[in-house]
Amino acid sequence: MTATSLTIGELAAVAFAAYGTLFDVAATVGRARDRLGGQARELARLWRAHQERLLASPAPLADYWHITGRALDAAMADLGIKDAPLRARLMQLLLNVDAFPDARAAVEGLRTLGLRVAVLSNATLTMLISALKHTGLDGSVDQVVPAAAGAYKPAADGYVLACERLHAEPAKVLYVTADPVDAEAAAAAGLKPVWLRRDASANVAPPSAITTVSSLAELRPLLSAIS
Repeated sequence: MTATSLTIGELAAVAFAAYGTLFDVAATVGRARDRLGGQARELARLWRAHQERLLASPAPLADYWHITGRALDAAMADLGIKDAPLRARLMQLLLNVDAFPDARAAVEGLRTLGLRVAVLSNATLTMLISALKHTGLDGSVDQVVPAAAGAYKPAADGYVLACERLHAEPAKVLYVTADPVDAEAAAAAGLKPVWLRRDASANVAPPSAITTVSSLAELRPLLSAIS
């Protein structure tokens, strides 16, 4: 963790990105390793890459669930996988996604400090509610904010919507994400981004991130009032 610290008084809420930050898609896809073998991790990577490509298209689909399905189709095609039952299984697994081991304690710890906790994602409300229930995080999250069609992250409207739902000024919202592009966009919208370096090989932090952490367990010490 870098030397930057914050006090509780500076913040009203903490918002988390979902997939890649709280939810571990690679581990979830790994639950189908009996069918995928050594291709599981590469499929997870390609799936995410195609999601991002489809979101960046001039006219992305309005429903993120369908974007996710199209992205999975493309990832499977890249690997030469033609298996309809496996596709259906992977889509169901995504609804029951695994949490990273550090997620639950971190979220619950922030709640004990009196901070409101939100999840901001491009995913649909159904996807997020299912993931939160499966991981047991549903009782520790105050606000679930699915980005509206046409305002998918990294568009500024998605971050503004989260702040409105939290009734908090952007400058009083800490935003935690493992995606450097997401961190930069959040900063541009006025939030305080924290970059979660899930990939140990990623050495260049987003320029606008106020700090970098290697684990969600570092969030609580980041707040100097309780360090």
